[in-house]
Amino acid sequence: MTSLFRVLGNENRRTMLKLLKKQEMHVSGIARELGISVPVALKHIKKLEEAGLVTRRKVGNTHMIRITNDRAERLSGIWMLLDELLVLETKKGTRLSDILKTLPEIDIRQTSNGSYINAVDGREGYFIYEIDGKMSDKPINKYRINGDLELGIKQLLPALDKRIRIRVK
Repeated sequence: MTSLFRVLGNENRRTMLKLLKKQEMHVSGIARELGISVPVALKHIKKLEEAGLVTRRKVGNTHMIRITNDRAERLSGIWMLLDELLVLETKKGTRLSDILKTLPEIDIRQTSNGSYINAVDGREGYFIYEIDGKMSDKPINKYRINGDLELGIKQLLPALDKRIRIRVK
């Protein structure tokens, strides 16, 4: 099996994974997005396949590439290494929810208790956010930005390590 770090060490392969995180794509579409030839794209896809990160299905003469969901979930902790740091500017006192609403990849849900991140890059679920590495307990509409900070958004994934059935007599 190909070393995962060797596979992720290539910028073209990291970009491919970012594209495939959003949707299944055909090889020529991936090549076009990256500005490389189809044969070069296929070599990169072969490395991703060997690492178990993508799967390929053939539809006629077209090869459709899809990210492998179980492997992608296990890599969820390092997705931030694949994404470039986004730098935004705002005025002091701006609510965090107001700046996040400007990002099309983030979906916010309003509840009676406040606003929360509902989806990132089309992935719905439960999300928490951290400010400078510390988890916040405030809804995003109640957090005011008063100085430079680094925002981290993390998805909480359900973990099922044990199932227990309880019966009442």
